[in-house]
Amino acid sequence: MRLGAASSLAAGEADPGFEPAQESRLSVEGDRGPELARARGVALHRALELHELADSDLDAWRERVREAFLGEVPNADDGEVDAVIGAADALRSTLLWKQLSRLESGLSVVARELPLLVRSDRDDPTQPTDGYVGTLDLLYRDPDTGRLVVGDFKSDAVGEDGVATKIDQYRPQLALYGLAVREAMNLSEPPRLELWLLALDRIVEIPAAGAGADSE
Repeated sequence: MRLGAASSLAAGEADPGFEPAQESRLSVEGDRGPELARARGVALHRALELHELADSDLDAWRERVREAFLGEVPNADDGEVDAVIGAADALRSTLLWKQLSRLESGLSVVARELPLLVRSDRDDPTQPTDGYVGTLDLLYRDPDTGRLVVGDFKSDAVGEDGVATKIDQYRPQLALYGLAVREAMNLSEPPRLELWLLALDRIVEIPAAGAGADSE
């Protein structure tokens, strides 16, 4: 999920207030590390977005992942590309991948890579006056309860002891998306908010402020 001030993104600028956290690094050193890590995150998002293609044409799926990675780092060498393809292949054996399959087979997915415009809080002078624009990774309906859920894929390097920090870090961003979905769909209650942590193969619910975290 990507989020930035509407005016900044329209001008091709990044909004430092909502820069993505550092993605899981490849095994590299030096100045290329952050660049490759960000490109890796983009490629893994693409791998999940094209989840169904992997089942029908694995080679085509791998090529799309490769293109996504090289679109960010055109000068990547063969070893760096192979490492990303390997990471994408590894996703196919995860619980998160199985959950996507469950949602898609049950026709529970409402939208993927959904563009959104989020209004700003007019009483908060720190927010952009023209709102935020962003892309929502996954919107689905819980097959057990029927409640709408916002899912945000994160490839950040994180250990079990860092989950609470990630929840605090991403809560404001996902809350804005939840607000946008609720208003756009005229929901009586906000959607559930989830972080899909690829590094831990876990789905963590972002609770309302003051409540404890839950995970699958």
